[in-house]
Amino acid sequence: MKSHRYEEITKVVYIQNTFDFDTPLSLLMFAHGMQPAHLNSIKSLAFDLRHLWTSEDMWKQCCELIAGMQGLSQLKVRFHHPGGLINLGGPKRQRDLLGPLCEIKMKLDVFEVEVPGEADGWIEREMGEMPFVLLRASSRVKSSK
Repeated sequence: MKSHRYEEITKVVYIQNTFDFDTPLSLLMFAHGMQPAHLNSIKSLAFDLRHLWTSEDMWKQCCELIAGMQGLSQLKVRFHHPGGLINLGGPKRQRDLLGPLCEIKMKLDVFEVEVPGEADGWIEREMGEMPFVLLRASSRVKSSK
């Protein structure tokens, strides 16, 4: 009886909620304390990244963790600042931020990445085929799905 109730609670907590993070470190720390089965039960993740961190390795680790989440069906990533959308920086920085997201190859029902600025086509030309829908602050630019 207790086992069945635990399974029901786990379903409500991990399957029916969107887990929202504001840094890669917060997801890595959250996942570190979880059982793999619970991590794989998560269906929906969102990142509301307000600050550009300096550790590209941490972002890569975060994306690798996400890529291994077997139950994930929705991922939304938004790069912005509380006072408005942030500038992602030059081409190298954009590759460093978007490249690891391109390595998430599993089929998701929703995979969206919102970046600041107007569409100039640079990201699309530079990054090529992307597994996510690229959104701009003002409009949807490209869907590779």
